[in-house]
Amino acid sequence: MGMALVHLDGECRLDPESGTCQGMLRATGLPPTGARLIPPAGQGVEILLEGKTYTGPVDLHSPSSRMDLEFRIRALPPAIQGIRYLEPAIPLVLGIPDGVMELSVRFLTPPGWTLVGPQAPFAPATTLALALGQDLPRLHAAVAAGRPVRLEVVVRPDEQDRAARLLSAGREALGFLARTLGAFPYPEMSLVSGDPLRQGGTPLGPSLAALHGRIPPEEDPQDWCRWLVAHELVHQYFGQAIPEADKPGWVWLGLGLYVDWLFTQHAGLNCQAHRRLVQSWVDREGMDLPTRLGGGPGREPPHPSVSFRQAVLHGKAFAFFLALEARIGRPNLAALLRRLVRESPGRPLGRSRLEELCGATDLFEAWVDLEIHHRRLPGAGLALALTLPRPSPE
Repeated sequence: MGMALVHLDGECRLDPESGTCQGMLRATGLPPTGARLIPPAGQGVEILLEGKTYTGPVDLHSPSSRMDLEFRIRALPPAIQGIRYLEPAIPLVLGIPDGVMELSVRFLTPPGWTLVGPQAPFAPATTLALALGQDLPRLHAAVAAGRPVRLEVVVRPDEQDRAARLLSAGREALGFLARTLGAFPYPEMSLVSGDPLRQGGTPLGPSLAALHGRIPPEEDPQDWCRWLVAHELVHQYFGQAIPEADKPGWVWLGLGLYVDWLFTQHAGLNCQAHRRLVQSWVDREGMDLPTRLGGGPGREPPHPSVSFRQAVLHGKAFAFFLALEARIGRPNLAALLRRLVRESPGRPLGRSRLEELCGATDLFEAWVDLEIHHRRLPGAGLALALTLPRPSPE
């Protein structure tokens, strides 16, 4: 099936002082069946379509090739220490096999408010997220990453010393990823401060990621910053430009950790994140967790809990790609990833296509499909993960 492209354009007016938003959108190029209209984030959401008002998802049984709609949000998501994260920011057409969007939506805000996220037409996209705050400091730089990329860092007023470190880390990571995977998928990228009390980061949407403020006590703050930025930028390749095909999603998570692990080796970073994740999978016996990754025949794991997400979707998925590297070789796996980046923007990637491209059927069956003890899994991935050496620069 070919890729179904939905063009979405229009204008939205954000009023952060009252916490409201309203807009008018036009969607064209809709497929004949299978689409759903998903409401934006917030409370008191109303979507006006064909003379009817909807307050939740809208099943589009027989959409035409053009759809005009209005929407209103009476209460935007609450701010986290001065920043609102709008995910998604507008109603979106989803649920289309091999379907992505091309977005060209104009956002209007009052003077003095900082809007973070893609402001120019861009594709491919599966969602659209924005961040919004008042008088937020921002830095930007032009970066060569296989294509010209406008890199932007946006922080809170009391975090200005963090902005320069994030910008430097972003430039470094973009260069490495362009050499390793190919051209960065989007012409712009924004890194915005996330929740100061959370650890890690969140890929909010195309061209936008939030970097949270809490650092594990065992990590060097500078190494953690460089690793975290690289990790979120990898997900712009795998997760955003190339979305996940399976439920629960694990391919994009495992690839994100595998590629950013390559970055830590290249940069000589002494990060413990990869070891902690794999160890959480090895020590899962007390968590009563299933161990299947999903995307294959048989029973699917339940909806991921926090421990399942950490131990299996992150820890085991990362170890799987180490095992895959050990089986087919790092040069072959690197060539495969570059091919995916070059040929598959907008095409969901899951276990089936990955196995089709690289073979090693027995490896996939054992690691993905079976709930067997980790010490019996074939491949060197687990042994590598448990003995991750202190990285040294290339």
